Amino acid sequence: MNENNAALSLSRWGNSMAVRLPKKIIESLGWHEGDKLECVQKDGTISIKKTHNVKIRPLNEVLDSFHTAQEVPEIDWGKPVGREVW
Repeated sequence: MNENNAALSLSRWGNSMAVRLPKKIIESLGWHEGDKLECVQKDGTISIKKTHNVKIRPLNEVLDSFHTAQEVPEIDWGKPVGREVW
């Protein structure tokens, strides 16, 4: 495990606070500008890890990916009995 230590300070960024991470640490993690990160605060510590970028596809694209061979053929249940409307 490669360890990098750095003294950091909080800075104001709009209405929030920010911490700048040194380039050496970012490069050692293989992170890049625009990567999505998850921040977890627990027991007085903060843990930051890279999240997996999940592509959210539109519903029509998902449905188009289904093959027609997966469709179940229509079943003939015979003539109506009683007052069914066909």
